[in-house]
Amino acid sequence: MQQMNFDYVSKLHHLFFGCAPVRIRAIHLCGQVPSVVRDVILRAGSWFMSRSFRARSLLHFGTEEQILAGLEECGISKRELPDFMGGDLDPDFFSEWWQRQDSNT
Repeated sequence: MQQMNFDYVSKLHHLFFGCAPVRIRAIHLCGQVPSVVRDVILRAGSWFMSRSFRARSLLHFGTEEQILAGLEECGISKRELPDFMGGDLDPDFFSEWWQRQDSNT
């Protein structure tokens, strides 16, 4: 699975909650980390998250199969996930779509 650093997550948070004119129902955070590391990250991260962000955050940890099963329970199928997360969606699809949209304007 792809690693995300704090700067990247901070930019995503600003994009989703500060710029995008959409209502975010849930954010699914997935990871394959040991439980001790996960607990430290969650406690430290909760200091920086707003109440609304914490309420919308759903955490999926464990093996790839456990994460996929948790996402499936939330209505997110393998068909909708990029291949680096064990899904069937080609991650280049989004960049190619974005480039087509950009060239049409």
